[in-house]
Amino acid sequence: MANKYGNGSMTERTPGNWQIRWWNNTLRKHQSETLRGVNKAEAQEILRQKLSKLYKGELVTTEKLKLNDVIDQYIADKKGNIADSTLESYEKLSKKHFHTAFEGMLLKKFKANDAYTFYIRLTRTLSVNSANGVFNLLKRIVEHCVSIDLIDKNPCNNIKLLKKTRPELQVLGADEITQLLTNLNSIKSHFKLPIIIGAETGMRRAEILGLTWDCINFDKKTITVKQQLVRAHKSDSMTAPKSDNSRREIPVTDYLMDILREHKLHQAKYLLKNGISNQMNLVNINAVGGNLSLAAFSHAFKTLLKSCGVEKELRLHDMRHSHLTIMSKILSPAELKNRGGHHSYQFTLEYYVQYDPKAETDGVERYSQLLHG
Repeated sequence: MANKYGNGSMTERTPGNWQIRWWNNTLRKHQSETLRGVNKAEAQEILRQKLSKLYKGELVTTEKLKLNDVIDQYIADKKGNIADSTLESYEKLSKKHFHTAFEGMLLKKFKANDAYTFYIRLTRTLSVNSANGVFNLLKRIVEHCVSIDLIDKNPCNNIKLLKKTRPELQVLGADEITQLLTNLNSIKSHFKLPIIIGAETGMRRAEILGLTWDCINFDKKTITVKQQLVRAHKSDSMTAPKSDNSRREIPVTDYLMDILREHKLHQAKYLLKNGISNQMNLVNINAVGGNLSLAAFSHAFKTLLKSCGVEKELRLHDMRHSHLTIMSKILSPAELKNRGGHHSYQFTLEYYVQYDPKAETDGVERYSQLLHG
């Protein structure tokens, strides 16, 4: 694949991952890029296009490349490789934070002071955790520029971020959850079961509305989490769970199993009577057999709280925190991590497991009885 700028080369680093390399005569140096999830023919075509653009003078050099253009291209290239909802969040962050801060800035002019100033401005309008998230996205994008030889080093690397703060969990007590469950008639009937499932399992909102009947094992009394319902670009779709650890099997109570059995029978009769099809085999459906709205689910929870006179400022996600906080007094950290589908033990321990002096004292007494009778 030779042209006036020299030869392009390809190397398969691992199966499906190729590194392409070419000589940029304008910059007087080699450039490279790693392609993931492509075959040999696709890698060859991408390299051919780059060499063709170089030959025609269409490939923008680093001298003229703008930071915002690089950011937009990085995000666009992520399409198909990340969840649509994540892609949409990247696009919103770019428009809200990057476009304004770096308007007209050339990539080669981006220095550590610019990165520092940007981060400080973020911390003035966002929480520390949110500011760190936005800045780390910028850091990954600029690191990508380093990896493909657009710049020599990442100015973001030397910026020391503020320590992440642990948000104080807002939770309901067992008596308050019981109160919610006895006042379900105050919300639309479609959302009664989702509320019960959330209270009984601690599942995420997207996991509850993405639950299908094949995930319910009535014999084992378990629910398997293997997909979630997400909304991105103004449409709903079923995707894989949040992470690999989010794929899990959750033991549930006889109380919930009985409700699910009754609901399945009622749903089947309703579909037959109205000539409606539940094409996605969803446990929770709307009046026409489609999926329930994520936003409407959250609104129903707010309505339920108000009807019960609960004055705490709670989100639907806080019902998950409530369930796991109560279960932390019953389950071991390992069991709690599985039930919550957490990515690490550290997260489970930090958020839900707290030191209890009385529990330690009781443990010492039990230890003594085992050894000394």
